[in-house]
Amino acid sequence: KFYEEREDNVEKIAGAKARYYRAKEIINNYKKITTLIPDHIPLVFSAILPVDEALLDTANFNERIREVNSELEKLCDDNQRLYFINITNQLTRPDGWLSEKFHIGDGIHLNALGNAVWIDGLKEGLLNATSRYNTNVKSKF
Repeated sequence: KFYEEREDNVEKIAGAKARYYRAKEIINNYKKITTLIPDHIPLVFSAILPVDEALLDTANFNERIREVNSELEKLCDDNQRLYFINITNQLTRPDGWLSEKFHIGDGIHLNALGNAVWIDGLKEGLLNATSRYNTNVKSKF
């Protein structure tokens, strides 16, 4: 299995490597994931986190990441069992790049503080998603 089932929830977190693929490819992969996991299991997708482009060789990564996140959010909005968690604004500078105070110095990987912020956001998002899912399931009967 490429996923782990716990208390009828499956958590899928997109990694930074997703920024190397086209938005359409990434979204198609998310769609495939949703068809492979039983319908009674809600899926929570985290936004792909931005990078600090000042430390990378290639420009426009964050533009591509925002495009994927926008499409992923639309995908989640169109399906009751899909939930999108986006805490990027808590980790970015005003220009939308990952803040240096939240990465280990490479512009990509979160440091302890960045991980703490991300985990707190995920916890809150998971609680909201679980609550929303349980409400939706009960209202169907």
